[in-house]
Amino acid sequence: MRYLAKQLWLALVVGGIMAATLSTALGQTYTATVTGTITDPQGSAIAGAKVIAINQGTRLEYAVQTSESGVYTIPFLPIGNYVLSVEATGFKKLVSSDFKLEVNQVGRINLVMQVG
Repeated sequence: MRYLAKQLWLALVVGGIMAATLSTALGQTYTATVTGTITDPQGSAIAGAKVIAINQGTRLEYAVQTSESGVYTIPFLPIGNYVLSVEATGFKKLVSSDFKLEVNQVGRINLVMQVG
């Protein structure tokens, strides 16, 4: 009987370890974040600008607006190649060069919009 109890205890411990490992593996994320500041040519922040990150592989778009201080943050982006499209009243539309986001990366892309 004592042998059976030890076997049961060992099975429970091993099962618990396996469950914890599986939940950790499933909980890993494969995303990245892009953040930055949108300003005018004089360096003043542009509040309320629409910033869209466009995944070049899937063409999916992720949109946010800049804060009062011109800052934008787009979290949980699937890894891949992106461009940013930025629009604001009184400014020319701006499209960034393409950039690559890796797992857990926080990419910083600061952009300057031209009046127009």
